[in-house]
Amino acid sequence: MGKVKEDVKKKVIEETEKIIKATLADKYIKAEQLLDDLRDFVGNDEIADSLGNFLIDRAIVEAEKNNLEKAEEFLKKAQEIDPLNANVHLNLGRLYGIIFYRDISVEELWEDKTDEELIGELAIDAFNKALDIDPDNLDAWNFLASLYMQREMPSKAIEALRESLRIDPEQASKQVELEELLQEYGEYTNNYNMDDEE
Repeated sequence: MGKVKEDVKKKVIEETEKIIKATLADKYIKAEQLLDDLRDFVGNDEIADSLGNFLIDRAIVEAEKNNLEKAEEFLKKAQEIDPLNANVHLNLGRLYGIIFYRDISVEELWEDKTDEELIGELAIDAFNKALDIDPDNLDAWNFLASLYMQREMPSKAIEALRESLRIDPEQASKQVELEELLQEYGEYTNNYNMDDEE
């Protein structure tokens, strides 16, 4: 029985590599056919329902292995293939957020992504794209609030937390964060021109 499982695992890995190779070579029809074949072989529950979601899954695997450049490559390709998939943009924002919040030297992980300000902007842009598609995306609002606070943009953080709590008012920790921000910056943000934060 163990040999059969190993053979199936090997076939899945081989087919996955073919799908990735075809996708990165812009051979989307071939990649979709390979994905359909893999889905038939393994079963729908275990394989992403679209090429964009397949690439998101692969990007997550690569990010967990700290192969962030490869993860970005998969997400950028997913963005190209499936630009109206909010999860593509959300996961791209998360990826940039990983870099933004890392304590270790960014150069050790990703040589061409060393500017913290740029990485913060890339993350914010990705989350905003996710929100353009799905304005009630709770994760995107919460990630934005965190990034805005980290980048010392309190009025935008307050706005993001208010949107998050509008969607789900039961988030006790976000309610506390909002109250703390309002206490610390409330008067400041009411009299502050938001353009000064940008």
